Amino acid sequence: MKRYYFVVGYNHNDKPSEILFEDRSNVKMSYQGGEVCSMSRGYDTLDELKVKEKITDNPCCSCGGIVITNYTNGQVLRDKNLCFSCNFWDEKIEEQHKPNKFVINGAFYSDGGRSNKPNHCLGFGGAEFKIETFDGRIIETNNLWCASKISKYYIDKFPDNAKFCKVEKFLK
Repeated sequence: MKRYYFVVGYNHNDKPSEILFEDRSNVKMSYQGGEVCSMSRGYDTLDELKVKEKITDNPCCSCGGIVITNYTNGQVLRDKNLCFSCNFWDEKIEEQHKPNKFVINGAFYSDGGRSNKPNHCLGFGGAEFKIETFDGRIIETNNLWCASKISKYYIDKFPDNAKFCKVEKFLK
């Protein structure tokens, strides 16, 4: 039976969120080899979907996707007319200038600072990284976190500001 679903694609760069009118068995989730990473419950009518999932009438002003406001920051999304993903990147614009934030090859990274915590509590499982910023700083860390590849709708606002260097202690 066909129903209405709100879906979020696995890669926001390729496809913003959308509404599908489909039989549930025809929707492939990412773990099934499909492109959908998140999906609402099914609804009988489009109006019911919009009301229950708190979808605004206007598309995202950045990517054209659906603005769904049932998140904790729903009022912010409504006020800015941005979908969840675009709002995420919009908030990162100012963060990129902090000394522990890096844009490398179009991806956004944060350094949590060198730590002696167990590896499972650290970014990238405690792997060692050496980063050279374009202003000449060298950062060595075992607690690097990756937010994601930057959305194509925001990449022009995030120029690379660093590069990865080889970590000598692992080279023999």
